[in-house]
Amino acid sequence: MSEDLIIKHCSPTLAGIKTANLFNCPYSSRLECECDVRRLNKMFCKKGIKVLPLKFSNGKALIYIFRPSKLAVDLSDKYACKLLESQGYHSHDAARCIREL
Repeated sequence: MSEDLIIKHCSPTLAGIKTANLFNCPYSSRLECECDVRRLNKMFCKKGIKVLPLKFSNGKALIYIFRPSKLAVDLSDKYACKLLESQGYHSHDAARCIREL
């Protein structure tokens, strides 16, 4: 995953303006993606940012880059909870919501 691609799709999250970004990234293999994700998590963990691959399909990975602390705050909002419930989410716990995502 190139730094240019991360900057293009995730600048608001990297700058602390937005909680998360979701984007597709091309990969030649799942192993290549997993290596990139580990490298990025080592680099970003000091800044409070986490990278998760949500899905692999047809040479692409769906990547979720987020700030766990901001996500927890967002999920504590009553309006956000109602919105998530209306979309079929059964929890207000960030980790569980991500698994459902």
